Amino acid sequence: MSILNRQRKHGPALWVSLRDAKKPAQAQSATKPVKTPPRARRSARRRSKRMAKLMAYYRERKASFLNAYPKCAVYKWEFANQIHHIRGRAGTLLLDERFWIAVSISGHALIHDDIERARRMLYICPRGEWNTPPEDAETARLRLLIKELTK
Repeated sequence: MSILNRQRKHGPALWVSLRDAKKPAQAQSATKPVKTPPRARRSARRRSKRMAKLMAYYRERKASFLNAYPKCAVYKWEFANQIHHIRGRAGTLLLDERFWIAVSISGHALIHDDIERARRMLYICPRGEWNTPPEDAETARLRLLIKELTK
């Protein structure tokens, strides 16, 4: 039996054959409440409001630091366009300029490609000091500054 010659099991839908009957969409709206379409999902914030304020201040300080030290610390003939954090960026170290050096892109790559050489040249802190701020007056001052900035 071919598909074309097959007979229908049922007749046409009732709402087609009845004269005053409501169509299915109208019938549903009369009996069920209309569902609102789901809201589009929002992605999570990439950076918290607190960190955004802190990074805005960091960018200002970074620009003034690069103006004060325009040459790369690794390759003296190149201009610096990045900041390398000798002890990391955690906590107060992000804003602690004592542990910043101005570097070019290639100088920064050299530091991170050969860590042991960078340690010998004092571009990276000794083992055990990474992301560990010193306990001194400057660190205490930076903690207060961060609290002020992130209010």
